Amino acid sequence: MDRTLCIELLGAGTLSRGGLELRTRSTKTLALLAYLAVEHARPHARSKLAALLWPADAAAAARHSLRQSLHALRALGDGALAGRLAIDGELVRFVPSAGAVVDVHCFEDDVASASIERWRAAADAYRGPLLDGRNVDDCPGFAEWLSAVRERLHSIAVHNLDRLATDASARGDHDAVLRHAGRMRALGPTDEVASRHLMRAHAARQDSGALETEWGRLVEALHTELGAEPTAASVALRRALRDAIAGPRPAPAPGARVEPDRDATSTATNRRSPAAAEALLRASRAAERVHAFGPALDLVERALSAMRDAGPQAAALRCDAMLRKEGLLDRLGRRVEQLEAIDALLALADAAGDPARRATGLLRRANACAYVGEHGRAHDAAQEALRIFRALGDRPGEAEAKRELGFVAWRGGSVAEALDHGHDALAMHRAIGDVAGEASALHNLAELHRELGSTRRALEMYEQALALHWSAGRAVGEILTRFGSAHARLGLGDAAGARREYEAALALARRVGERTMESRALQALAARSMADGDTAQALDALRQAIDVDRAINYAHALGHDLVQLAWIHLRRHERAEARAALQEALVWFEYVADAPAASAMLAACAELDAGRDPAARALPGERVPSHLPLAEGKVYCMFESPLARGA
Repeated sequence: MDRTLCIELLGAGTLSRGGLELRTRSTKTLALLAYLAVEHARPHARSKLAALLWPADAAAAARHSLRQSLHALRALGDGALAGRLAIDGELVRFVPSAGAVVDVHCFEDDVASASIERWRAAADAYRGPLLDGRNVDDCPGFAEWLSAVRERLHSIAVHNLDRLATDASARGDHDAVLRHAGRMRALGPTDEVASRHLMRAHAARQDSGALETEWGRLVEALHTELGAEPTAASVALRRALRDAIAGPRPAPAPGARVEPDRDATSTATNRRSPAAAEALLRASRAAERVHAFGPALDLVERALSAMRDAGPQAAALRCDAMLRKEGLLDRLGRRVEQLEAIDALLALADAAGDPARRATGLLRRANACAYVGEHGRAHDAAQEALRIFRALGDRPGEAEAKRELGFVAWRGGSVAEALDHGHDALAMHRAIGDVAGEASALHNLAELHRELGSTRRALEMYEQALALHWSAGRAVGEILTRFGSAHARLGLGDAAGARREYEAALALARRVGERTMESRALQALAARSMADGDTAQALDALRQAIDVDRAINYAHALGHDLVQLAWIHLRRHERAEARAALQEALVWFEYVADAPAASAMLAACAELDAGRDPAARALPGERVPSHLPLAEGKVYCMFESPLARGA
């Protein structure tokens, strides 16, 4: 008989061993086990646990209740938990082991993996909120913790189903899309991301009836639950899908009566309030922490809808929500919508008479315009932000505006001008004693010196930045700087040193959970293997990068990485595999609205279909000047394609 202890906390919360259910002494005893199991990464002081679950009792009585609950847990199931609870004087810790399976641990491990089979297992494992229905009402601290964990796990579950649906859509498996998106919808009936997946799948099947049924259900759910309307993105998608099936509706005859479109939805306000918006924004932040950018964006849209009729007192909250929306659109690479969100943000800031938020919005405009090639507009926006920050006496803001001016110049090819702005930003960070900002400014200057061919000077500045990142405790900054240092070493012909830096960046990224840079480090290592002629090792590294991209919905990088995968397959004379990679890359480039890259994919597929190899120059992504937003400011980074090096 299997004697493994099964601790199932997702749902009502049950324990079993050998098929027999084990009952805890009380709800608080189960709550104690759940807290220790979920927070198993560190030990917990008895005093903290007692105050968490018995806050109304005197200290001595609370500690006595804690002792009783710990004793009951250790005795449970003939001591099945005794070896899992490490008690060292004042400290208590749950120790995971093969003899005790905790469903939350399995769920989180499966979601974090790069295996689509494990993603499916995670989807099956999520049976409901943590300790569903077992709230401990007289423990506000525990209730707050439980609410936050439920929110986080719910966001992870939705994100997991979202990427399963997206992956199925990319493969044309509409049955799987309907299955995964249907489960998303069950977790949140007002989830517009789920409805958009469902409508796309129905449209792919030419099932206009099912599409309209889903649209009507979404409209009704939003009206009933939130007193809100579908977002503009959902309205536009439904109209486009409907027209794709039936063809555009003819224009009405002059003077004819026009029936109202079902896109025009209710304006009910039963749940429109700043309080409802704040709850939605909290859920959005939880979704963003697990890289669920699509669901996070949907939640922000609903928060903005909830504040549509709020008065002037909600102006600051509306601005903050719009900033979050713009940041999510930036992560998703949706530049047109991003610029629209920035315009709305600036209008809100102006209406509220808030110059600081206007300056922040102008920096966001400069960033977005730089990416779409509107360098003059980008420069003007950053200059105006600089003037506002100076008028406000905001030195950190002034330094950030200088960083932005440098980025705009860099993207526009004016590296010398970018260097001037970079030196100004460095001086400002040093003047205000901002070590983390100084480190990132040095990194940016190193990137620019490398661009100008001053590779040794760049390497010196990377080394200075590394020391400061370490002293400031900025692991992500260190990862980026090691990445840049590796590029510089390549420029000096030190291929072995470059590989060591990429591997160090990869190890650190994995240790701190920085999955974006984990993906980029794997991509760079694939490039080194290609340069060494080891296509098998390159293939392995790039497939790992693609797995990470899929795991975090890193759509912009995924398209480029799939192109690189295609090139490796071509080098290995694997034409069918190359075409499949290019076809999937096309899906992702269309998803992020990268029209030039999508056109290149179509041309490359046509070349393959004609029996020719696509020219390397036809494939996008040779070098991509980019950035990552850190707390200490914008950090420049150059992602270089293995295609260019491999060729």
